[in-house]
Amino acid sequence: MENKVIDAIKEAEKVLVGIGEAFEEKFEGLKGDAFRLYEQEEPLLAGYEKIEYLRKQKNHETEEAYRKLYELLKDKDYFIITTCMDDRIYSTPFDNSKIVAPCGTYRFLQCSDNCSKEILPVTEKMITERERIVCPHCKKEACFNQVTCEHYNENGYLPQWEVYRKWLQQTVNRNLCILELGVGMKYPTVIRWPFEKIVMYNQKAKMFRVHETLYQLTKEIDDKAVSVAENPITFLCN
Repeated sequence: MENKVIDAIKEAEKVLVGIGEAFEEKFEGLKGDAFRLYEQEEPLLAGYEKIEYLRKQKNHETEEAYRKLYELLKDKDYFIITTCMDDRIYSTPFDNSKIVAPCGTYRFLQCSDNCSKEILPVTEKMITERERIVCPHCKKEACFNQVTCEHYNENGYLPQWEVYRKWLQQTVNRNLCILELGVGMKYPTVIRWPFEKIVMYNQKAKMFRVHETLYQLTKEIDDKAVSVAENPITFLCN
């Protein structure tokens, strides 16, 4: 199966990749009642803790999977959509201009009430000094610009989403290889369902869906798609 994926990528004019929940950091080292309580009471400060936790993770298997994926894609015209909010992909060799994270990241803050459309980049000083940032307009505490925020500010990703949309328009009637890696049903409208639609309408598209349990295909695309019942990280690392 690995050879089929490699061959499909080599033959493709463009490669579209969807990265889902299977790649999301679980923060195992921060789990426990004490941290959960801390996260409830101090979500901003707990977020800084998570950023530092991610930085200390060395030789992580997910990073290895990203490196293997990069080696497959580095010479191709690719674009990546990820629902992961841990920002791990941004520390890999991938070109950031070819990535969009519509569920948000730890790289930006927003007003927790979204009283304005402003977003604020997270700085090193904020992290190391555990700065309590408030909205300059309403003075409510800032939160990380992620879909888990009650009033999510989509301006954090929309400019890059427009870049993706323009790239996608160029795939019409082109040899397109789609890799769907670990995408479940948490946010199906972001990757899973749109990818199925792309495969249906692009006669030259071929998709590989890799997931441990949700690898099934709809009958409308089963002649143009391949399901792989495997952990996508293990699949890439092998």
